[in-house]
Amino acid sequence: MAVDFTGLEDVQMTRGLIGVQEALFEVNRVLKPNCYFCIAEMISDEMETESQKLEMAVFSYICGRKALSSKDYRAMIKKARFKLIQERSYYSGLKFTPQQAKREIKHAIKNIPRIYGITTPSFKEVWAKFGKKIEEHGMGCYSKVALMITQKVQDIP
Repeated sequence: MAVDFTGLEDVQMTRGLIGVQEALFEVNRVLKPNCYFCIAEMISDEMETESQKLEMAVFSYICGRKALSSKDYRAMIKKARFKLIQERSYYSGLKFTPQQAKREIKHAIKNIPRIYGITTPSFKEVWAKFGKKIEEHGMGCYSKVALMITQKVQDIP
């Protein structure tokens, strides 16, 4: 069995969608036939509350990437020769207050370039775009995670 807990987001930041697909191919390569691969990610179309949607929008904006949908993940899983066995969502209810969100956004803007080698917008720019909504709704903090349990059905040719 192999497990991913929000790691594909990091792959996407540094390697794009091609990197995510290649990571799934690599998991297929190392797993024996019929083994399981569990993927836990924040998925854009799973977000229900305003604070969850803000969480996805803010970090997609900071990182300059499109948040992936369940359709995106399903297509990549299928292409990597995995069968989707089960999908479930887990709601943590965790939410930043506006002050906590400010600290988290500043932390991300400071560290993402150092860790991932990508450029981020300034805090001022991010807060101008999202601050009013964060003040109104708060911002999620891994508030909803989707779990996809897959099984390897075929080696990649």
